[in-house]
Amino acid sequence: MRFEQKVAIITGAASGLGRLYALALAERGAHLVLIDCADLSQTELQISRLNASSTCYQCDITDFDKMDQIVADVISELDHIDILVHCASENHNVAFERLTLANWKRQFAIDVDACFYLTQAVWPYMKQQKYGRIIMSVGASALYGDDNQSCFSSSKMALVGLVNSLSREGKPLNICVNSISPMVNTNSVRRHLADVVQPLFGHSAVISTMLFLASQYAPQGQHLLTAAGSISHGQFAEFHPYYFKADTCTPEKLKSCWHKLYHIFPMNFHESGESQILAWAQRSAPEHGIKLK
Repeated sequence: MRFEQKVAIITGAASGLGRLYALALAERGAHLVLIDCADLSQTELQISRLNASSTCYQCDITDFDKMDQIVADVISELDHIDILVHCASENHNVAFERLTLANWKRQFAIDVDACFYLTQAVWPYMKQQKYGRIIMSVGASALYGDDNQSCFSSSKMALVGLVNSLSREGKPLNICVNSISPMVNTNSVRRHLADVVQPLFGHSAVISTMLFLASQYAPQGQHLLTAAGSISHGQFAEFHPYYFKADTCTPEKLKSCWHKLYHIFPMNFHESGESQILAWAQRSAPEHGIKLK
């Protein structure tokens, strides 16, 4: 799987996963556009040792004027943008009562606002060329929650929603939008791992997942979880509904049947919010004498 003639933008590329992603794409022939507020010289040096090319921009991704300029520069010099990997982030590991509004706003500015803005900036060019691959980095904390992670979980879960909807708009344009929830033994996550398990969290599965999502073979609108050699596909599931007729639906009734409602199989999977709404309507229509086609 090669990426010759492909131009890939990666945010957060100065270290950690962002650097690993950049090196993996460079090794397979891509030209890298690297963005980070930190020094990118080490990433650039390692890419050059692979006989690959890169363009570096040391700046804050929440500087939207600068993002506009970067996209304009890339189009002017390279004519196209094929891959966008959102890897830049912060993580305010703090108890909720000590979480400041400034922390909250900064988290969303980097994870959500900058992701939205940069994606929208490259979208017209991907649309014009009828090709694009967009990867948003999420995390297990967003999907399942963790102590002291309210800020990070909230911002990353917003990206899950963005993937779900934007991928539908991208499908007829051959712009594949997906998320990756990775865990690699880098400096930023090492404190979350016990010493005995740190060696398990290598990067081969994570890098392979990213490359797959960046390739021409990428799926559409999917959420892939990957760590410690494991790769899985995640999706929101609805347990089988317990239907209440209008005159019997009370909070007391809900309390009495909660043990049944909590886990009723089989589980249902919906392709869109519209699909969920239709399912709700179909269950309720017979009681009200409404026939749905």
